[in-house]
Amino acid sequence: MGSVPKVTVLPALTILVVEDDPDLLRFAQATLRLQGYRTLTAVDGTDAVALLAKRRIHGVVLDLQLPGIDGYGVLRWLRNEPRLAALPVVIVSALPPPPPDGRTWYVPKPASAESLLETVANALASQPSD
Repeated sequence: MGSVPKVTVLPALTILVVEDDPDLLRFAQATLRLQGYRTLTAVDGTDAVALLAKRRIHGVVLDLQLPGIDGYGVLRWLRNEPRLAALPVVIVSALPPPPPDGRTWYVPKPASAESLLETVANALASQPSD
């Protein structure tokens, strides 16, 4: 009998989806999960900041219009946290994006599954692996 080839299983990357619209939240979460990503969700900026502070997250899909701390506030907080400053963020919003910083990508709403997945993959690929 031949030997069984070793298969390297890469751990799934965890994406935080921050969206207050329940339908869009489910869409983004399902789309990402179908591609093998693990997802966490937050429906406002306050919950997003709390999750980012305590969980290991590889990237964020972020709406800008959120209750409590808005998406701009979440992004400012992230960029001022040394441990999280380089975290890739994909903004999915109808609002204009903040100025480019090399760590933030933008997908205008309404986003297709293809544009969301392509942008998330590009954002994650641009980051050094750990």
